Amino acid sequence: MTIASGAAHFDLFTFVWASIVTRGARFFVVSALLWKYGEPIRAFIEQRLTLVTCVFLIVLVGGFVVVRYLF
Repeated sequence: MTIASGAAHFDLFTFVWASIVTRGARFFVVSALLWKYGEPIRAFIEQRLTLVTCVFLIVLVGGFVVVRYLF
């Protein structure tokens, strides 16, 4: 991601801010899932990490598309 952001000429401040927000969001999502569902969700995430990551990526890109075309 760092190399891609450099190739896309991202502003350093924007890149750092986006990194902080996305990593924080990931931490809070995993924490909320563990708090709500406990140990079974941990096993699900560990066994299906690729699936969870792909779904998250699709939701993230979909959110950007919705924001882009609705606002």
